[in-house]
Amino acid sequence: MLPLSERFDAGSFLGAAELEDGEGQILALSEGDETFAAILLTRNEGVVAETFFGRTAQLGALPTGRATLEGSYVGVFENSENDTFRSYITGTAVFDVDLDAMTISGEVTEATTDLFELGLPFVLDEDARISFPESTILADGTFGTIDEQTTVNEEDGRETIETTDYSGVLGGSTAEGAELVGTVTRSFVTTRAQNNASITTTGQQTGVFAAGH
Repeated sequence: MLPLSERFDAGSFLGAAELEDGEGQILALSEGDETFAAILLTRNEGVVAETFFGRTAQLGALPTGRATLEGSYVGVFENSENDTFRSYITGTAVFDVDLDAMTISGEVTEATTDLFELGLPFVLDEDARISFPESTILADGTFGTIDEQTTVNEEDGRETIETTDYSGVLGGSTAEGAELVGTVTRSFVTTRAQNNASITTTGQQTGVFAAGH
């Protein structure tokens, strides 16, 4: 068990951590009446994220109606190599839930981190902004999709392929009182030409979200 740590609280997520010289584990957990979401971060030579979410109560018939649900997001930039950029990212997750059309979409805004853990929050803005493309909500309350976008920088020809992969589950008996949890991965691959060679860089942000808790 990791001891609770207010330093890693974020919205509805409670934080727990056991770190020595910046290495160790951090857990963030959000639990409502019917759903939960959690992320476990292991810091060693790099950062690895494990995510968990699900229901703690059986789902009845899905409600009808439409609602905007706002909640919390916790994430991290993952890197398998030695990485001093061990950001603990927090943000606001906002979802448009239409249970008549059985669709969901949303975004993470106000992404903030303490880059070097000096107690100085830094707004990441576009660097960590996540858009959840529209997904169908299935009869069992689950949802999710994978979206891939390719952009080319007109000035230097640099090509970036960005992939957003998210999934989650709904709980609750009304649209306005629904609970919503899930996980998301936003990754990119950038390729550019340099000295007659092709240079590729990659990155990945992984996180969990919870609304209605």
